[in-house]
Amino acid sequence: MKAILTALCTCVFLSAAGMSAHSQSAPANTVRAFYKWYVHALNHNVPEPLKEKTAANKYVTTRLLNRIAKQMASEEGIDADYFLSAQDFDPKWETNIVIGKVTTTAATSTVNAVLPSKLMRNSKLKIMLKKEAGTWKIDKVNDWNI
Repeated sequence: MKAILTALCTCVFLSAAGMSAHSQSAPANTVRAFYKWYVHALNHNVPEPLKEKTAANKYVTTRLLNRIAKQMASEEGIDADYFLSAQDFDPKWETNIVIGKVTTTAATSTVNAVLPSKLMRNSKLKIMLKKEAGTWKIDKVNDWNI
């Protein structure tokens, strides 16, 4: 009986630990997948990847997509790539992103990441994510207010 109880407690503990690890990794997975998709589009000369609404909506909140579109249409525009925090990009960023500290609460997550480059300076990113329809999506990068 004691062995069964111990095994049951171990299973419950491992299941809870697995769920916690999964919920913590989901924001990092979203960030990694987004940058792979986004830089891939840039590498293939897609002029405005965010206009691919189906793909963009998979990774970015509707609120942020609307704010970027509004700012781009304004007289001031945006003088650097919002997601890269740079005016140019390194093609290797498609497969080379370093995920650092991830801080997650019930509804928000912050992922620190670096896009390392030998061609130009590294791009350091602080990416805020929110849950939208139950999915982690990027809602802000580097505290840019647009």
